[in-house]
Amino acid sequence: MSDFKKFRKGVAYSVIAIVAMVGILGILGGLSYQASVGTGVASSDSQKLDQDASTQKLEYTKAMVLQQVRYSAITSTLDITENGGTQDPETYWECNNVPQPVTREEFVAAISNNSLQYLNSYVQALKKNAYLVEKGIALSDPECMSVELPEATGCNHLNCEYITSGIAQETIDVSNPVKTSYKGPLNVNDVGPIRATHFQNVLYNEFKDNNILKIMSSSMAADCPDDLATKFKVAYEDVCEELKKKLDSDNPEYIICNITEIPSPHTDCTRNKKQETCFSSTSFAAGNDKAILIHLEDLKFEPLADEKHMEWNLKMVFSLDAPECTPING
Repeated sequence: MSDFKKFRKGVAYSVIAIVAMVGILGILGGLSYQASVGTGVASSDSQKLDQDASTQKLEYTKAMVLQQVRYSAITSTLDITENGGTQDPETYWECNNVPQPVTREEFVAAISNNSLQYLNSYVQALKKNAYLVEKGIALSDPECMSVELPEATGCNHLNCEYITSGIAQETIDVSNPVKTSYKGPLNVNDVGPIRATHFQNVLYNEFKDNNILKIMSSSMAADCPDDLATKFKVAYEDVCEELKKKLDSDNPEYIICNITEIPSPHTDCTRNKKQETCFSSTSFAAGNDKAILIHLEDLKFEPLADEKHMEWNLKMVFSLDAPECTPING
């Protein structure tokens, strides 16, 4: 073999070796790139999973707080109606023949202030919840809770069954797997069903116009032959019948109403209306002929599904002389 042929053959092997080396380097480079891309995808997937886990914790906690907002509003409303429309244990709607019905503003303030007390208790309990502590979830203390009633105009026994409630600002922090936070309002658009707004509207109008005493006086005048105790008994029954019709004209059987005489209070029964603060004070009156309790109960709904219905307890202090008898046609 000539030297030239040997040279050509050596070059050919060298080219083959170089091409092979380039191919190997290309494959290795490709594998290295794929490995780096694979690591990036895996890292991205891991971050997404961590974020999803934190977001899930956040939404779970928000749902817990919202449930407590709803429960606080319903429980508070049942408390306030049972008190007669305010935060005071006893609420006089009439004092010495002068009407003093609970206003819409009083009613809203009482439910809101009472709701906040419940919600703060629930949030404190949530902060100690083993799940939240273990998962690194922190809650802020609610500073204000409000309720909103349906518009009074057009409100009746069929379309005023809801109450809106919420907190203006709540902060929820999740610390792991990744830091995630929520800061803003939490609202429940309908905590019902409960007909508290409708009841307050009807009762306010009935007392504002002093219809309760008017019904009693008319009833007693019509029962001329009866003694005074019987006159009052029948008058109370007539008041209840009228209230039941006004509260639910379609199904008055949903409404329980009874009136009982109670001891007259010993101090002034005039109420200092508190429409913006958390608490109001009611004093009691003395030296009056009659003090009664009007007890109402709405059987239509069980707001908390525990067989407890909304109740109202309204107190009156009044004096009512026996009216002149209506002549009996003989």
